[in-house]
Amino acid sequence: MKTKRSLFYAALFGVIALLTFSCKKEEKPEVSLTLSRNAATLTVGASEEITATVVNSTETVAWTSSNPAVATVGATGNVAKVTAVAAGSADIKATVAGKEAVCKVTVISNEFQLQPNALNLNTGDVAQVKAFNAEGEIQWSTEPADIAGIANVTFEGTTADVAALGEGSFKIVAKSGNAVAMCDVTVSAQTVEHPTVAPTAGMITLAFKAPEFECDNVQLDLVGDFQGWKEAEGTAATPLDDPNYPNWYKVVFSAANDGETAQGKLISHMADVTGSWLNEQDVVEILEGPAHLDGNIMFDEGSKGGVIYMTATFKGNPCDAVNDPGDASFSVSINEIPESVDKTQIHLYVRGMGQGLGWTTLGELAYDEDFGLWGGTISVPAGCAYKYCITYKATETEVEAIYEVYGGDGSLNRTMPLNLTPNDEITAWEEGKDPWVEPTVIPGGNGTFTITFEGDCYEGANTEVVFTGNFSEESWENSNRIMTPSNGNQFTWTGEFPNNFEYKVIVREKDSKKDTWTWIGDNGANWKFDGETYEQTAVCPVEP
Repeated sequence: MKTKRSLFYAALFGVIALLTFSCKKEEKPEVSLTLSRNAATLTVGASEEITATVVNSTETVAWTSSNPAVATVGATGNVAKVTAVAAGSADIKATVAGKEAVCKVTVISNEFQLQPNALNLNTGDVAQVKAFNAEGEIQWSTEPADIAGIANVTFEGTTADVAALGEGSFKIVAKSGNAVAMCDVTVSAQTVEHPTVAPTAGMITLAFKAPEFECDNVQLDLVGDFQGWKEAEGTAATPLDDPNYPNWYKVVFSAANDGETAQGKLISHMADVTGSWLNEQDVVEILEGPAHLDGNIMFDEGSKGGVIYMTATFKGNPCDAVNDPGDASFSVSINEIPESVDKTQIHLYVRGMGQGLGWTTLGELAYDEDFGLWGGTISVPAGCAYKYCITYKATETEVEAIYEVYGGDGSLNRTMPLNLTPNDEITAWEEGKDPWVEPTVIPGGNGTFTITFEGDCYEGANTEVVFTGNFSEESWENSNRIMTPSNGNQFTWTGEFPNNFEYKVIVREKDSKKDTWTWIGDNGANWKFDGETYEQTAVCPVEP
């Protein structure tokens, strides 16, 4: 009898083991492959490293070059060294576990030159021209000097940014030492037909064509820096209701700051779900009018009293169902945590937006030692997009850094499921921000920081320069640390700063309550204090 019972249980456990093995095979996670860069421009003889990030595979990455006569590739594991051989182009391909990723490499000669050396644009287009192999500081100009109405061209360092406005042609000229390089720019007028909309005096009128939506309750709003990038009354677009021009809308508004450049973008969402940036504009084409593009729609000083015509597409479908507001039950697992890490010291936060909210911390999830998971119930808004952030206090330092983390599909942001029960797996971190690596700590202290603006700046009688950074007691834009002017374009601030200090300056009107200003940093990014450098130079800002 015992023998039959033993055989029965042995068979039963064998079936369970077989089923468990089968389930595990079916649940094998998908392999993903990404490269640290997808395009690169090199001069002959130069080298560049490309790093492959592989998730859910331990196989070695294979690297190949489509044109070894132009660029060769050698590799050590997941890091490839690309060497430029001759002018031309080549595709550097990485392959692992059936997945492929490509970095397109362009090789140019060692002469001082502009790339591209010719641009053919339509009105509303934006493009960038880069200088290579400069012998020193670059002196930029255009021929003719006055290209008003044709394009807006801004110069910074080795780049020239071009925003096409109207029909015409000109040259971008760059001088470095005794060398001169040029780029021929031609702007052609758009010929797309559009309706005629009457302007409103003293206001900006935006008329645009949107895709045909599958549902009836879509609302289109204009948001911008003139209202703090938040939806406000009076920015909703209304249909033109012209049978000859279906799917055209109009919005009339006034940028709060006369004489300043304003910028904005369009948001599409269900009429009863406001604030969702999941469906912001993706592609915009300006057909006619006093505006240009620079990532966002830029409304210039001359925009008031005129009409701007454009077309727009959106990143997502606003007709897709979105979650209702309520309590969401989160369950999160984290892969590849080193055994040396104390999991009770990992704090996992949920950040989200939607229903009129910008990105904000919605709550913290608790760690369950029995299941090895983080979970909890957190109240979320309607139309919620969310992401996870980790803080982990490393054992050898007092600094606690914040790390945004990716999901299994490589995306940073997630869409709340309709049943409000997210079950997520965290598989990768922002590049270069692995939370288990001991962070480098630059101690805080006291010091005098000096910012020197290059060039002949405007008269600053009605302006002030504000010092700001990752001080713990205030947000960056609300700093009241006024820098002291000295020696013309030089400004200083003396005081206490925190560990791993990062900072910028803001140029704004004195006593101004407006929410527009000019941020000055390291080519748009923050200055990161290295423990030694207290002096910085910056491009002279445009008068605010």
